[in-house]
Amino acid sequence: MGRAAASARSAPSAPSGAAAESPGPAPRVPRAEVRRRLLAAAARVFAERGYSESRLDDVARAAGFTKGAVYSNFGSKQELFAELVSAHMAEQVANVRGGITSATAPDSADRDGVQARGIELLSDYLVSDDRGQRLVLEFAAQASRDPQVQAAWAPHRRAHQDAVVELMTEQLQALGVSAIVDLDTLALIMIALRNGLALERASAPEQVDRPVIERAVAAVLTSLIPPASGPATDR
Repeated sequence: MGRAAASARSAPSAPSGAAAESPGPAPRVPRAEVRRRLLAAAARVFAERGYSESRLDDVARAAGFTKGAVYSNFGSKQELFAELVSAHMAEQVANVRGGITSATAPDSADRDGVQARGIELLSDYLVSDDRGQRLVLEFAAQASRDPQVQAAWAPHRRAHQDAVVELMTEQLQALGVSAIVDLDTLALIMIALRNGLALERASAPEQVDRPVIERAVAAVLTSLIPPASGPATDR
């Protein structure tokens, strides 16, 4: 009986209630959410510290992941930067498209109204989105002296220009007007105008204010997209 009592005392007690349950594995974060959080963190880190001073460890930590998550989703710092700027530009094009569409009914759209709305939207971006402008300008500077950044950006840059061509094609066809240059060239001119105005505003914000930006954009659009009765040529 002594042995039986000792055996009973030494036997482990059966777990009960919550103490018996071991925690399950943490839920896996969807890949799309991982990329979204990494891009949001990269936007903050790059804007605050600049490209050269930013580390992938900093981006990963700000997003709540390890550096391995950055490499598995983007491959390199250059790819992450290129993806970030590409996402920013895609959002800008989408905002312009949505803003023009919501402000102009298909059966009442006119050239002047659409042009005015487009100028307003582009001016909004240049005046209010300081962080986005800094990202674009710094990326251009890095791409000009870093072949790896340049190579990472090349496909995104082409995709962005194609998106601008598509947007302009939609609007010009809806209005029944044409540009005096082919649409690929027109898109390039508008991208260069936006970047140039962003650069000028970054260095002299009091001189390159909203009215100056609006006049510059209006002058280019009026010159390149004349009224339907003008000497426009189909391309």
